[in-house]
Amino acid sequence: MPLKSFLTFLMLLFFGLTSVVSGQQYDLRTLGRINEKYAAEGKFEEALEFNLSALEFFKSNKNNEGIASADIFISNYMDLLGKYDLGLKYLDDAKNHIDAGQNPFLYSKLYTNYGVYYSKIHLFRESNKNLDKALVSLKKVKDQENRKKFLYHNYSWKWYNFEMLKMPDSAYSMRDRCLKYATDPTMTYIKIADDFITRKVHLDSAEYYLNKSLSSNLTKAQYSTSKTLENFGHLFKVKGDYQKALSYYLQSLEISRKSKHKTDVREGFKNVSDIYKLLGNSEESARYFLKFTVLNDSINLSEKKVMAHAVERILQEQKQEEQKEKKRLYAIAGGIIILLLTVFFVIRRKYLKHQKNKDRLIETQTQQVEVLKKKAGDAYDEIIQLAKEGDPFLMVKFKEIFHEFYEKLMAHTPDLTDHDLKSCAYIKLNLDNKDISRLENVTVRAIQTKRYRLKKKLNLPAEVDLVTWINTL
Repeated sequence: MPLKSFLTFLMLLFFGLTSVVSGQQYDLRTLGRINEKYAAEGKFEEALEFNLSALEFFKSNKNNEGIASADIFISNYMDLLGKYDLGLKYLDDAKNHIDAGQNPFLYSKLYTNYGVYYSKIHLFRESNKNLDKALVSLKKVKDQENRKKFLYHNYSWKWYNFEMLKMPDSAYSMRDRCLKYATDPTMTYIKIADDFITRKVHLDSAEYYLNKSLSSNLTKAQYSTSKTLENFGHLFKVKGDYQKALSYYLQSLEISRKSKHKTDVREGFKNVSDIYKLLGNSEESARYFLKFTVLNDSINLSEKKVMAHAVERILQEQKQEEQKEKKRLYAIAGGIIILLLTVFFVIRRKYLKHQKNKDRLIETQTQQVEVLKKKAGDAYDEIIQLAKEGDPFLMVKFKEIFHEFYEKLMAHTPDLTDHDLKSCAYIKLNLDNKDISRLENVTVRAIQTKRYRLKKKLNLPAEVDLVTWINTL
């Protein structure tokens, strides 16, 4: 390990790595700040060595959040250095050490990196799926500064993906979100300029945005500077000023070579080769094209390896999703069955209770009939016959036989009409609504209405049953 990296690592230990074991966010942010410094300076290899050492430290202390955080940083630098297959393995290891509920920010970073990887191997739709997972998790992040920074990062990659998918409306929507959330809008300005240059329109606006990217890059981040210079090269190439374009391309390439950002170095070789060809310098063009070919083959080989890994991972995720869906459907089906069984048992219980009450009522009515028969003697059958025949002398005979009931009823409610008294007599004689409706030549509903009004007239509480009250009077 270089001395400078080793000293940086010791400094981090002294300033609180021991408390990282307890999972404090401050220590994870310290790790983040050191990595930001490395990234801004374009020192990717030094950053990789630092994070590999940090990873060993976290593993020795069994700090899952620390392990996951270091894994994600390592994956990011592996990507920048063109080691895609190794980078994806570190991401998978990070996934195994992350609890989404405990640290949504770290969980969001994980899926952001997955999204970046998939985008770089041209699986743009799969990339967007992972970036969307990251965005969902970001909603739970309370640190507004980090939340805003990663919203910008995610939207910028979705912007690129939508461009590659030929979905301009979605791409413009992502561009607007990038401008909204950008704490450092440098890369947004570069992408806007690149869009103008690619379409060969509004070249003055492209130059305006490239100048803004230079002035907004306050930290002088090497990657942003390199991309700005590269796009200046594109701009002057489109304008036909090839010598000026070459100057910018070479400056951009030099920065990329120092940081060892393989994909940018590859693009730099291609840009320089093309511009030498336009300048008529076939020898230099061929020399840079050879460099481009060698590096391109190396990157393509790494991309093929990571593609196989990525496809395997996607298939595994699909299988897991299918299993989850099956379990969900089984759970729903089980829930429905349990609900139906519950409803069945409740209905059956109510039915049995109702049947029991009905049987008890029949038994009570039978007993009441027997009591009435004993009281009335032979006159009971006679009065029942009068009732069924609708004889006008029914009430005369009823008052005679049930004079005690009649007196109590009139004492309770003196203003009862003859119709009211007849309704009470029918109930006392245990005639049902169908019999009464036939005798009165009205509907059963009309009989029910009469009973309701009679109960109100008798001033009986709602919980008191009219039939029971009359039979016990």
